Amino acid sequence: MIKLPKKIYLTAMGKHWSVSYAHTPGKLALIEFPHCKLVIYGKHHSKRAVIKFLLKWVKFKSLGYLSALSIKLNRKIKVKYKKLRVRPLTAGWGRCASDKTISLNYYLIFLPPMLVRHLIIHELCHIRYLDHSPQFWKEVAKYDKGWKKNKESLYVADIYIPKWAM
Repeated sequence: MIKLPKKIYLTAMGKHWSVSYAHTPGKLALIEFPHCKLVIYGKHHSKRAVIKFLLKWVKFKSLGYLSALSIKLNRKIKVKYKKLRVRPLTAGWGRCASDKTISLNYYLIFLPPMLVRHLIIHELCHIRYLDHSPQFWKEVAKYDKGWKKNKESLYVADIYIPKWAM
């Protein structure tokens, strides 16, 4: 059974929002108040519809945060990528295409900051090396000293995604 969240933890950002719900006439809407408070109001057709609505907000937050972090990390790495996308990925946390487009899974917003940082560094380094060669890992190690541990942690990082969001 799906439970609507009373709190949403966006661990990558180090923030959490309290969530309240109000049944009112009209379409679903969300208001984000200062001090990390969300109110979802409107006619609740189903819990699934409300969760879908909340996930739109999570995607929006993820896009802003991951885009800004990618720009910040790239100031050190200094590669030119064509485009950065933040979207749902069916497999994996990120990917770099041969046309230099980087795609990041919006669920990264639920992961600890060190893992998000590692993943973005990993994808930025793929702009130079589109493989997992020793040169690629040497490049990653320049910017992420704990890359081996972070790489291993990503294999089980889905534990950070709340059940309501899956």
